[in-house]
Amino acid sequence: MSGGHDAEAGAADRALVLVLLGALLLLSPARLLWARGPLAVAAVFAVWAALIAFAALATRADRDGRADAGRHDAAHGEREPPP
Repeated sequence: MSGGHDAEAGAADRALVLVLLGALLLLSPARLLWARGPLAVAAVFAVWAALIAFAALATRADRDGRADAGRHDAAHGEREPPP
């Protein structure tokens, strides 16, 4: 069988990085360095949209990785346990 636990740990790591990056950029005093003036709202919205896009890419990579692992296991006669 493939390393399903490793794939889940990788997904959790990516999710944690996105949360921490969002917190750093949007909630910390560091935001005052880049989000100033009349475009502050637009800058915060752009960061928010980028975090959503990165999350979508991360979940797509997870789905693709699981599909590839399933094809590999099926090709070698191994089956994944039912959910």
